[in-house]
Amino acid sequence: MLVAGTLDVDGLLLDNLAARWTDDSLEYLFRMPADPDTWIIAILSTDGSVTIKDSKSTWGCSDGQACARQ
Repeated sequence: MLVAGTLDVDGLLLDNLAARWTDDSLEYLFRMPADPDTWIIAILSTDGSVTIKDSKSTWGCSDGQACARQ
C-alpha cells in the first residue's frame, strides 16, 4: 500500500505512508518529516513481537518488554 502525499489522521500528519502485509507481519515504512531521506521500519509480527529498523541498527521488542538492539 502506498499513499502519496500527506494523510491527516486526527491531526497526526503522515507523509508518503507505505506499508505491506504478509501472512506473518505488517511492515510499516516511516520517513522522518524533517528529513525525508531518513526512515525507520516497524515490523509487527503475529507472535506479538515488534522489530524496529533504521539504516544502521535493528531493535527487537517482546510484548510488554523494552526494546533492545539486536
